[in-house]
Parts: sequence; structure tokens; C-alpha cells
Amino acid sequence: MRLTPTPLAGLLFLAACASEGIPPGAPPRLAPPAVILVTPDSGAILPAFSGDAVLQFDEVIDEMAQGSGGGGGRGAASAVNGIGREIVLSPVAGPVKVTWHRSAIHIKPKEGWKPGRVYHLQLLPGITDLHRNVLKHGQTIIFSTGPKIPTASLRGLALSWVEQHTLTQGLIRAVLKPDTIAYLTYADSAGRFRLDDVPPGQYVVYAVNDANSNRVRDPREAFDSTVVTLDSSASATLWTFVHDTTGPRIRQSEPIDSVSFRVTFTAPLATTGLPDTATVHVFQLPDSTPVAVARVLSLAAND
Repeated sequence: MRLTPTPLAGLLFLAACASEGIPPGAPPRLAPPAVILVTPDSGAILPAFSGDAVLQFDEVIDEMAQGSGGGGGRGAASAVNGIGREIVLSPVAGPVKVTWHRSAIHIKPKEGWKPGRVYHLQLLPGITDLHRNVLKHGQTIIFSTGPKIPTASLRGLALSWVEQHTLTQGLIRAVLKPDTIAYLTYADSAGRFRLDDVPPGQYVVYAVNDANSNRVRDPREAFDSTVVTLDSSASATLWTFVHDTTGPRIRQSEPIDSVSFRVTFTAPLATTGLPDTATVHVFQLPDSTPVAVARVLSLAAND
């Protein structure tokens, strides 16, 4: 018996073979994904805003093992993972919901959009498309739920005191007094950071070596802080180290040459205010004859 396929069977066969993948023979795309639409617009003032903020790309982006987003408040104790790693929304208290929608990212704080607040939505470099092209440059969208967009700018440098080098990708938290929530950003590869269009006022600025990537300052993470009064612009230099409640103690003393020696302590010393020569006492053995101290230098100054 001879069977003749019906038109319906042919349609079913074609539907079953349909694919959302890259068409065979199509040239590979070499350009990274680009943002083509932002909601809300940067500079928008939306007192009644209640939906999702949306970043729309010109192609499908990698879901990156989607996980929950991260916030700026103490409620976000777990690490920021998935596509949420590439999104920084501040100032918020608690976690931020970041979801993947093929060619778009939707963002909304768990606490909702608060009235009278200026929000910074930062897209970090790192978004990847299905061709493995990586977005190398981020952007920041600034919008308000009430006040006029401010023009003040805070910038600075984050450094690691113990290692004596820049704090690459260090977390920066700028808390406007008397609030407890922070504006967030990250230091670049040179340790420099910048927050534009933030409200003027007095800030407590933190630089944090955020080892567990939860975007808060945890007890055993190296950090430094300073108070900055911001009018139109201000800057800060921060030296991060692990803080302890126990003062430093002498761990080792060793000669460098015939007239100098090095003292190593159990914890990093302050970046300023080295001991005065009058507070350092050196005695020559065996009869404990006092020896005058000419200078006290930091390791960097001695080198």
C-alpha cells in the first residue's frame, strides 16, 4: 500500500523542525549587544512610577544562570548572582529583583519605588550575547520619583593599605546622612570611582573589599570610611584594611643594617601619625644604654 503525506502532516513536520537558533550559514555577529531602549529615560522625573525599569537590547542576551539580584541595604545578605551581577540599583533598602526576558532585563526593588528619591541604575560591563560577544562598556541611568535631578559629583580613589596597591573593583557605598541607605558604584581597574548627579549633603563614604559579593560591608571585610561634605563636587581617598578591636602588637624586630632596624606589627598601622622619635626607646645591651632615635619611617618611605 502506498502512503501519500497530507498537507497537514507536512505542516506538522515543518513546525516540529522549527528552531530559534542561529540560521545555518548565517555570518557570526561580532558586535556586543547594545542597549536600544531604556525605561524610564535617564533624567526622567516620575513621582508615580510603579512598574519595572527595563533595559532593552538589540539581540538576545545570555541568561547567565539567572539568580536573584542584589540591593544596597542590610537585607541583602546573600551574594548577588546571575544576571543581577551586572546591575546596580541604588539607593535601596534590601534586595533588588533582576529578571531576564530574552533581549531585555527588568529591574525592580523589593521595597518598591520610594517617593522623593533619586535613583541610579547602573549597567556594568559584562553582558554577553549568544555569540559570546561581551559588552565592555557600561552606562548609568538616573531618574527621580520626585525631586529635580541634582548635579553634585563625588569622586575618589580606593586603595588597599596592607598590600599597598589600588583596590580594583572595590565596592563604594556613599550614605547621605541621616539616611542609612547608600548610593553604590564600583572602583575601576585603577581604583578610581565616581558618582555623578547625587544630592548635596554630608556623606559617609565607604570603600569595601566585598569578598562575598553581597554588596554590603561585612565584619571581616577590609574597608575604610570617611565623612565628606558635598556641595557641587568633592573627593575622597580611602585606604581599606580589616578592622579589629585589638590594638597592634610588635610581632618581630630585625636589623636592616648597622644603624637601622625594622619593626613588624600584628596589624596594619594608621596611614598617618607615625610615632614620634620621643616615644620610641632603644637600648644597647648588655647594660641598657639609651640610644638616640634619629627618624621613624614607614616601610614605603624607607623603600
